[in-house]
Amino acid sequence: MSDDSTDAPTTSDPETRPADPVAAGDTAGYGTIEFEANGLTFECLVEQPATDAEDTGDLAVCLHGFPDDAGSMVPVLDALSESGYTAVAPYMRGYAPTDPAPDGEYTAEALGADANALLDVAADHFDRDGERVLVGHDWGAVATYAAAAANPDAMDRLVAMAVPPRFEALLTSYPKQVLRSWYMWLFQVPGAPEQALRWRDFEFVEFLWGLWSPGWDYSRSRIESVKATLEREDTVEHALAYYRQIVGGGLKEMVFHGPPSPDEGPTIEVPALLITGERDGCIGTELYDEAERAFDAPCRVLRVSDAGHFVHQERPALVGDEIRRFLDGA
Repeated sequence: MSDDSTDAPTTSDPETRPADPVAAGDTAGYGTIEFEANGLTFECLVEQPATDAEDTGDLAVCLHGFPDDAGSMVPVLDALSESGYTAVAPYMRGYAPTDPAPDGEYTAEALGADANALLDVAADHFDRDGERVLVGHDWGAVATYAAAAANPDAMDRLVAMAVPPRFEALLTSYPKQVLRSWYMWLFQVPGAPEQALRWRDFEFVEFLWGLWSPGWDYSRSRIESVKATLEREDTVEHALAYYRQIVGGGLKEMVFHGPPSPDEGPTIEVPALLITGERDGCIGTELYDEAERAFDAPCRVLRVSDAGHFVHQERPALVGDEIRRFLDGA
């Protein structure tokens, strides 16, 4: 595994990428499409290869986390488009307008199955016969690891941001992380988290963004987009189900069987770029120190200075350039 830390400035071409697509909070100009995948209807943002990029037939599916929505992946869509990719960013299961899980399942396995199914459906729809890539942030990273572990042949490379592989097994090895994860324990309490998230027009979401990415000057339009997503239907309940089923299930296993070992779990056989912000107030960058133990394939960890949990939105040009570099085999 290689491990890089960077704070090098980068620039983006204004003719091919909006100067600051996330700060604009604007998904206008980005197409939308519905896909039927794994028994659900997914609403997706989509961007085709840039007009000045060679269309190589490559495809990327980009998965968001919490508290967030598909619009957070706009800078990643742009970067991939510039490299000739067709890039798709779904609203994750349970995040309206995507369907809720009909069976109520929000496990890592279900998220991984969604990701692999979306790769297949999008490749067929857009007639993509080149490389397939999964990109995930936060819960999207969890989905990406699960998808790669379940079917490594479904993708050629993966990019995972802000959550390391085998996160639950690392918790007991890093006491500070147990404290950073206080919100996960709060989310296990019935009823209270739903009220907390909706309190005063989702002010708790702004609190988490500020805590997890200190110093990030996010735009009002971006945060309002996320609030609007959470306000729709029962998105809050579904988003909390991720924590109750995945984290809560892990806690029950820990009580009855003891803490898992970081060496346990399926090994990932897909080349990976893992990205973490050095100022992440949600998950400490030190949890990436032994990330290679989860891989039987090349794995590079990129630590980005002056960025926190929402690293791809805080440093969109740098992260986009690093993703393109990784996909180019550099």
